[in-house]
Amino acid sequence: ASQSNESRCVMAVVTTENGTSVDGLFKNRYIGRVEQVLSQDNEFQKRVPFDSSNKIGRYYMKAVQLRRPQGVTFASGSSANDAFALNGSVASTILDAYIDASSIVMQDRIGYTTMARAMSTEQAFAEVFDVTVEGLQMQARANIELMSLYGQTDLGTVESASTVSSKRQVVISKATWAAGIWPQLEGALVDVYADSTLASKVTATTYLQVVSVDIANRTITLDGTDYASVTTNNVIVPYGTGTAGASWAKGVSKIIQTSGTLFGIDNSAYGNFKGNSYPSVNGVLTLGKINSAASLAWNRGTARKLTCFVSAWTWTDMNVDAAALRRYAESTKAGLDLGTTSITYYGPNGEIEIVPHRFVKAGEAFLLDLSSWSRVGSMDVTYSLPGLPENFILQLPSNAGFELRNFSDQAPFCWNPSAQTYISGIVNNSL
Repeated sequence: ASQSNESRCVMAVVTTENGTSVDGLFKNRYIGRVEQVLSQDNEFQKRVPFDSSNKIGRYYMKAVQLRRPQGVTFASGSSANDAFALNGSVASTILDAYIDASSIVMQDRIGYTTMARAMSTEQAFAEVFDVTVEGLQMQARANIELMSLYGQTDLGTVESASTVSSKRQVVISKATWAAGIWPQLEGALVDVYADSTLASKVTATTYLQVVSVDIANRTITLDGTDYASVTTNNVIVPYGTGTAGASWAKGVSKIIQTSGTLFGIDNSAYGNFKGNSYPSVNGVLTLGKINSAASLAWNRGTARKLTCFVSAWTWTDMNVDAAALRRYAESTKAGLDLGTTSITYYGPNGEIEIVPHRFVKAGEAFLLDLSSWSRVGSMDVTYSLPGLPENFILQLPSNAGFELRNFSDQAPFCWNPSAQTYISGIVNNSL
């Protein structure tokens, strides 16, 4: 009974020397302020709004028009019979897309000793908690961003693996190397699957842990019971995302490349609910090739701004010769803005913005009409739930300390896949 009561003990019962609730201090300092902070790592989240509407049971529902009405009659203007017969209607097709959000819970611990130092004043509280809360918030956002891009796919393919000092040193292939992902995951737990289908898990006994990252050599070091089983062509995913990534919502990569059932709609029957693929870069990604990729969406009716997320390596190659970029703009009579964080120019659809993203793999890019995306779910990152009096700060039942949590429940959703293009086959000179 005493353990049960202890596990339910929340921070709200702890007060400072002047009687102020520590739960209240936490709420005043962080709730509504830190929850909305988005760093440059989170380019997708910054550009795609969160939407908690349209929930039906456990799913989120959005009506999408898959076919326009096709009932049309043509008649000659010189026809003697003005009251000509109509051919009849061919109705449009509108179906409901169903999206299943993914819940993500982050946890960290604070010991009694650290807590004792935070109980005198709000300033002391801030000194102790700022680093902890900031780290928890940043990692929660990083996990959401990774899921938004690569949910139900993988984070990298093993090019080679060797055992060093009872650990597995894994080299990630150039095409699937995203240098910004792995520093975010140092210390993280991961699963390893045989291949990109995510059907057969190599780490059958338990998880592995990322213990070090060597960005310069595309190498991560894994430790754990099954480390020796990791080999060439295996793929790495976050721990616990499940077979075929079932516990992870579909990300941009999966959504664009899906052939078959997508959000409950069969896109083999309804082609307008299927993304585009431009696989033939076969070298450095250029503005001309992005134009070719953009024309795939443009030919299917897209005339909106497109945003192209590229890797750091692709971004570097595209900025090597700024003069060439300007010559391109002059030759096409198109405007070109070489910004410090993006390149903007005009393609067949209109404006195209090229944005470097630390989490995008070197061999691919995502050309997106972001106006047709949203993040659906019941809750963006939060440290409390509506209707509950306390925040997610719990006293540990068997350890001398407290646990701090945050929570989110969301998934990326696109209601117009035909406006999105997956670009692959990029070979970067700078990598």
